Amino acid sequence: MYFYIIKKDNCLSAIEADEKLFLAYEKRGFTYIDKVAAKDKKHAIKCLSKTSNIVKSSLSIMLSLAVLGITIFIIKM
Repeated sequence: MYFYIIKKDNCLSAIEADEKLFLAYEKRGFTYIDKVAAKDKKHAIKCLSKTSNIVKSSLSIMLSLAVLGITIFIIKM
């Protein structure tokens, strides 16, 4: 089953992936975050968290490598 992950006031919610249902939530101030495949609403939010953690760890590794490269470059000068 597919779910839309939506957000309002830093609170994540999962709703069934139905465009009419999403438009009703959008009118109430929710914003679209992602569409995920999951077995239920709780699992949908967990699936989003896993992908967010992967992205965060990848970004932190790239940032660390950039800082290390700049540091080595400055030391060699």
